[in-house]
Amino acid sequence: MRRVTVELRQYTEDDSWISPWGRYSEIEPGLWMGGCPPERAPDFADAILDVYARRDYVHSDTPRRAEPLLDFAGLPDPELLDSLVRWVHEHRVEGRTVLVHCEAGQNRSGLVTGLYLIRFRGYSADAAIEIIRERRGPNALWNGSFLALLRGTP
Repeated sequence: MRRVTVELRQYTEDDSWISPWGRYSEIEPGLWMGGCPPERAPDFADAILDVYARRDYVHSDTPRRAEPLLDFAGLPDPELLDSLVRWVHEHRVEGRTVLVHCEAGQNRSGLVTGLYLIRFRGYSADAAIEIIRERRGPNALWNGSFLALLRGTP
């Protein structure tokens, strides 16, 4: 296992605190995860799953689903998670570039992205966690409950 040292940034007006890797990271072709987008949808996304769900986009006809998940309020409802993961899959099958985002792009978006990789792309839990951390940064998926849920996913 390689070690990566990351300098944490504080909040600034340009939101660079979200991640040293940038606001969004491509996990695999056509599948992105990241922090809360600005008031309008990013140009690259053809479908957006918003698991932060506290901002509206000014103008966007991009398919969007907003379902708030919480980081430290227990595990999300399994039926809701299944529905979110299937939503991502349906849009990927249609050839859309999908962005899954929460506030900082670390845990909630990582949980949904990881479940998608496991259920629909054939990744093992550890491989899904590894690629998310490799592409999004070592701070991704640090919520122990979310990690346990991913590792318990068949």
